[in-house]
Amino acid sequence: MSLKKALLEMVDARDGGVDSFSLALGLPIKGLHNRIYADDGMNIGVKYGLKMQEMSKTTCFAEAIANLSGGVFVKLPDINSVENEDISEKFMKLHADIGAMSKEYFDATRDGEIDAEEKKRLMKLRNDVCKTMHEWLALSFKVYGK
Repeated sequence: MSLKKALLEMVDARDGGVDSFSLALGLPIKGLHNRIYADDGMNIGVKYGLKMQEMSKTTCFAEAIANLSGGVFVKLPDINSVENEDISEKFMKLHADIGAMSKEYFDATRDGEIDAEEKKRLMKLRNDVCKTMHEWLALSFKVYGK
């Protein structure tokens, strides 16, 4: 996810949109617009990005920063009341995600090359596998960790 897309999704996620963010951040609407669209050399700093993320109740900013850094953001599950069944379900989902990625990889490489659309699908599946694995481990550590 690009930073611009993340900012626009956060704006869409909050009631009142740009007007609401502008007021809450103490920025004129034009100033916020310039930062979102990087007009006039302006941009959103980490402070504003994190505040917008908090106000929109999303993880869009973290996802964009992780993507720009070549990684993937994984929001860990709420693990206050974890059951063994939750861990088993996550483990089965992990295997299903790996299976989906394996099939996509097989299909994508059948012709000897991976095109842009195939790469996009593989990267999404990679993110799904990583996310599910982190969630599974977080749940496992919560239940079985010392």
